[in-house]
Amino acid sequence: MNAMRTKTLMLPAALLLALSAPCAFAQTAKQQDAQRAADEAKEDARAAAAAATNARDAAATAQSASSANPASVQAAVQADAAAQRARDAEMAAGVAAGAAGSADGSFAAAGSGNAVTKVAAESAEGSAGIAAAAKAQAGAAAVDARAAADAAVVAAVTTPQLPPTPVVAVAPVVAPAQVTVTSRPPTPAQEDLQAEFAGFDTNADGGISLSEARVDKYMARSFRMLDADRNGRLQFEEVRNWLDE
Repeated sequence: MNAMRTKTLMLPAALLLALSAPCAFAQTAKQQDAQRAADEAKEDARAAAAAATNARDAAATAQSASSANPASVQAAVQADAAAQRARDAEMAAGVAAGAAGSADGSFAAAGSGNAVTKVAAESAEGSAGIAAAAKAQAGAAAVDARAAADAAVVAAVTTPQLPPTPVVAVAPVVAPAQVTVTSRPPTPAQEDLQAEFAGFDTNADGGISLSEARVDKYMARSFRMLDADRNGRLQFEEVRNWLDE
């Protein structure tokens, strides 16, 4: 009689243990999901940081090309575009790093029992998605920065350099306040700059509109910066003055 009662009491305990086993396995699977998401977020953050480094290198190349030939408007515009895309890549890399940190924190919470495991795993997966998107943005920005750097190098090489400024001849002073200065024609670099400007001025009205500037995406991005008087048109003097600064 006592043996039968002992077996009867043991049956619910064994049944309860059997029913609880799948929950433990489910929790372990969720913890693995959280760890996988955290690892992916970290990898994406590292890739985004590498892309940002490449973008900074490209921007430095573009700036060097522009500095080597101040006469090239196109090289200066491309250098500005490369610098902007490098900043975009750095921002995306920062977002990826933050998302990776959040994913890692969610995984730690899932493993320590400080949060509901399912919620922590879903949070880690969401952070991993943000990191992946930020990695893609950083990569695209790095590609654009490199393209702008290449264009800046080409523009700097193909645009003639500014010649050394010649010494202006001054006639001997014959009498007080009687000084004669010889004039000289515009330098070839000035003529080249005018020709490059005219290439954008498709309707030959003496100015570059925003629609005309859009034939080159980097010129379009720099349009507002170059438009000193904010009249919606770029005059030749505005472009030349900007180069002289």
